Amino acid sequence: MKSLPEYSVRDLMQKNITFIKETESLENAIRIMSQKKVTSLIVEKEHPQDAYGIITRKDLIIELSENWDSLKTLKVSDLATKPVISIEAGVGVKHAARLMRLAGVRRLVVYESDKLVGIISNADLFQVVLKAV
Repeated sequence: MKSLPEYSVRDLMQKNITFIKETESLENAIRIMSQKKVTSLIVEKEHPQDAYGIITRKDLIIELSENWDSLKTLKVSDLATKPVISIEAGVGVKHAARLMRLAGVRRLVVYESDKLVGIISNADLFQVVLKAV
């Protein structure tokens, strides 16, 4: 079995990405996360010069714990982080882990040849650690 530093981002990334429009309600974002059993959604680009964004379960919990009425009034664009922090698919996961730590994020969007191809999270990295112990 490989050790964590021997993997590339491509080896561990999730390829099934769930997208949402930035104009969608927070309520709909929660429904989609529940239906798809995911903890984050990639916010679609609105035009070619736009950037992808991300909205996470943590973003929603923090906002709604402070202001429950936001559920009915805010849109995804109000909470999403945009642009996302990204990494190339061929990069080693030790660099992905370092980037997550330095940027203070738990997920990175993965690109290959300027195309969004996946997402990698600290949970994906931890799965390798669990297999090693």
